[in-house]
Amino acid sequence: MTQFPKLALAAALLAGAGGLIVAAPADAKKEEKAAGPSYSPEFIKVAQPAQAALKGTDVAAMQSTVAAAEAAAKTDDDRYAAAHMRVQVVQTSLKANPQADQSVLAPTLQALVANPKTPQTEKGQLYFFLGQFASQKRDYRTALTDYGQARDLGYSEPQLPLIIMQTKMDSGDVVGGTADLGKVIDAAEATGKPAPESYYRLGLSQVVKAKNKPQAVQWLKRWLSAYPTSKNWHDALYIYGFNGKESLTTLDKGQTVDMFRLVRQNKALDQFGYEEYAQKVVDSGLPDEAKTVIAEGRANGKLPASDANATAINADAAKGIASEGSLSALASKANGSPTGALASQTADAYLGRGDYAAAIPLYRTALSKGVGARADEVNTHLGIALALSGDKAGARTAFAAVSGPIRADIAGFWTLWLDHPATA
Repeated sequence: MTQFPKLALAAALLAGAGGLIVAAPADAKKEEKAAGPSYSPEFIKVAQPAQAALKGTDVAAMQSTVAAAEAAAKTDDDRYAAAHMRVQVVQTSLKANPQADQSVLAPTLQALVANPKTPQTEKGQLYFFLGQFASQKRDYRTALTDYGQARDLGYSEPQLPLIIMQTKMDSGDVVGGTADLGKVIDAAEATGKPAPESYYRLGLSQVVKAKNKPQAVQWLKRWLSAYPTSKNWHDALYIYGFNGKESLTTLDKGQTVDMFRLVRQNKALDQFGYEEYAQKVVDSGLPDEAKTVIAEGRANGKLPASDANATAINADAAKGIASEGSLSALASKANGSPTGALASQTADAYLGRGDYAAAIPLYRTALSKGVGARADEVNTHLGIALALSGDKAGARTAFAAVSGPIRADIAGFWTLWLDHPATA
């Protein structure tokens, strides 16, 4: 899983603490006028040696003198100053041992957020680090509460929305986490640029892992809209239907062919993709398409000349083409048929040949005469023929008419391709 940064305890944490000077007031009147911190005499007595020790490098001396100051603290001002001293001790210790457990500061920071003397602006940062400490201990509920407090107090950490999102995912709240991630991506895209690709991949991986197919399809589309490379188109469509039991859905033969057609348009077929695609269209009675696919694979080097499977498929395709009758005769017969079955079958043959001008009117004839349960399939094929002929508007209309669960997804991917074809 992509891990977003959970920032280390900043060296500047509570930097103002270093400026705290605990000193006895010159006289009572001046103390009243200043209306500043009110330290108890007992605290002042031990705090001044602690402050002197904090200016040095002797951590043992710091530990003992600050512990004395913490023990002597009586007022809220005393406790506020003592807590800042404790932070400085830990910071100094971390310089010598950067891998030390920073969460030892949690009780001190919790005391600070509870102290009425702690400014609200400072509390935001305190809650942020408390969130980190809780998250490190896998106490995600507390971490989310603390991060939420930091956000509500206006803490200005650019990574905070991502950290909250990651914490939700770590806690098992995939719905909440991906919703937050979607908002982060929305904000990035609103500037005219996509978010980093890893964000889209993270959202996708989470919903796929959760087996949330509708959300996974939406994340696949978001990813392809932002980064429509040939490889990404290949990976996205394989995640959807070509990864066996790991796929989001199970495609039948016809659906598989239409998805392979889209993989091909994005120049994303590999050797096995070419073989399987060609075999599927031969088995579907579309030998012209199989022959074209094999020829393309050999021309671009994806199908070696020695590939026995491709050779066998090509031979089957050649036999099928030789036994084909006249498509023009079938088209005339289809136009006179009372149903649309023959028209759609003939249109499929023309689509396989790449003769979109002949296929498009036959698909429309089929739809007008009625094709029963195959309406979604025929509209898909009409959309593909229109898209490949260059009629994007017509293709959108045809794809929009597809409503079946899997067919609608396929039509949706083809619609996405109209605007986001593979870039490389």
